[in-house]
Amino acid sequence: MTPKQYLMPAALSVLVFTGCAPAQTETMSEPESVSETPAAEMTAAPRNNADYSLFAGTWHTENNLREITVYDTGGFALKDGTVLYEGELAEDPAHPGSFMLYLENNTRWGNNALLSADPAHPGTLTLQEGMGADLFVPGARETEDESAPPFKLTLLDTIPDTGRVYHFEESDTPSVFSVCAADRLNDFRILGLRYEGSDEEGKPGFVTWELFYQEVMIPEEEITVIADVSGTMPNVGISYDDASGDSHYWYLTLSGYDGSLEVIPFWD
Repeated sequence: MTPKQYLMPAALSVLVFTGCAPAQTETMSEPESVSETPAAEMTAAPRNNADYSLFAGTWHTENNLREITVYDTGGFALKDGTVLYEGELAEDPAHPGSFMLYLENNTRWGNNALLSADPAHPGTLTLQEGMGADLFVPGARETEDESAPPFKLTLLDTIPDTGRVYHFEESDTPSVFSVCAADRLNDFRILGLRYEGSDEEGKPGFVTWELFYQEVMIPEEEITVIADVSGTMPNVGISYDDASGDSHYWYLTLSGYDGSLEVIPFWD
C-alpha cells in the first residue's frame, strides 16, 4: 500500500468501484446514437451520493498516534504515525454504516479496517482492524514540536523488575532510563559515541558504534537502558530512520541545571 493518501467526510450509503468498461468495437454510423450513451457514463464509476455529514471533520486518537479527516464528499486523509494516506470511503455491504478505506489506486487500506460511528461512545468514531479498534475523538490533534524526538526518555531511580533491560558499558555512575517510542522508528539503535569535532554551526559530530539494534520500534514500545550518560562529553546516543528513510541522530546528556536527561541532535 502506498504511503500517500488523504481524507474525506462520511455517510451511510454504499460506494461501489467499477472497472473500465469494455472497449467499444462497433462503429457507430450515426452520430446521434453516440450522444445517447456518452462514453463518460459508460466508463466512470458511479457518483457517490452518500451523506457524510456525521463523519465530516478531523478526528484523532487520544494518544495522537493517528488522525483522520473526513470530507463531506466522502474523501479521507489518514495520518498513521508519520505516514499520510488519502482516498475515499466506501460502505461495506456486509456492515451497513461502516466504511472501508480505499486509496487513490483503488486498493483498500488495511486488511480489515472499517471506520464507523461508535454507539458505545457517542460523538466518536472507531477504526476497526481485526480484533482491535482505535477510538477517535473530534478535533485536530495538538501541533507537535518538530524539533522534539519521536521517543520519550525517562530517568528511573531503580531497575524495573519487568520488561526488557539492557546494560551497556561498565561505569561507577550508570544511569537507568527508559526509551519509549512515540512513532514507528525503523532501524532503531543505541549508540556508543566518541567526539570528533563540531561543524560550522557548532553541532558536535561523533564516531559511532552500535550497542543495541532493533529493526522496528513500534509506538508505545519501551525498553530500559543502563548506561553512563554523565561526563564532559556525550558517550551514548540514539539513532533511527523515519518513514522517508532519513536517518536521525541524538546524543544523551544530563542537564547541569536540574540533572534531567536531555537529548540533542548531532551529525554522524
